[in-house]
Amino acid sequence: MSNLTSLLRISKMTWATRLKTNSHTGLETWCFQVQGQDMITPIRSENIKHVNPAGQWVICDMIEKSGYLEIMKISTLPNSYVAEHNEKIKFHLQCAHQDQHYQVFRLWSFYHQITEANLKDFFYEILSNKIFIVWLYSFQDKNNNRQLTQSINIADNAKKIATQINVSKNVTDLSFIAGLLYNIKEFNIQYLSDNVYSQQSEERFFQNLVIREQLIKLKEKREQPYHILLRCLQINSKISNNPYLVELITHMALKISK
Repeated sequence: MSNLTSLLRISKMTWATRLKTNSHTGLETWCFQVQGQDMITPIRSENIKHVNPAGQWVICDMIEKSGYLEIMKISTLPNSYVAEHNEKIKFHLQCAHQDQHYQVFRLWSFYHQITEANLKDFFYEILSNKIFIVWLYSFQDKNNNRQLTQSINIADNAKKIATQINVSKNVTDLSFIAGLLYNIKEFNIQYLSDNVYSQQSEERFFQNLVIREQLIKLKEKREQPYHILLRCLQINSKISNNPYLVELITHMALKISK
């Protein structure tokens, strides 16, 4: 058995399709589109029965051996064979760095796990906002930390806190979204001078948000999540009087994410 600890481990989000089956050997031939190239490999039927043969986005955990990639584990992205989702995911992967594929998978997996319809629609609109997505994957702070890594870290911690205190799934989902979007103020800072940014009123802050249109749509459907998210986006060193529960969770997540 190979010593896997010395091998390069890679996670790649790929589009997987079945090319043919062989009932005699129990093997299926699959095509995985990896880094712009087709990787064609035989896989035992029982190891890939959870993937849609007509095509589905998957995350492949691979190891590199002697210049070749070997698939160790395949995880599916639910409902990712929807054509509209397909195009959005492709755009994410175009923006993402090679080591960000697992995070792309995480974002879209979370979208499919949201049960509340209005919140699900809002998050889909966020994932479809090309300006925000380009910034999210590409921006680095002065210490060369990638924005996506920081944002998902805050979101994960918010979700963990919400789970630990046993709140509803909607509150847990909203906490993850609030954590993910918290650093969006950094986008404003990039396009406004420090002076202008520091003097922004709540109205000016909202007007300059890159996700302003998505928030307006959310407000038209359900006002409370809109107000909660806007409050969370404005958390600085201290929270407001009479804070929402999600606001408290986000504030705690910020503290442990530093």
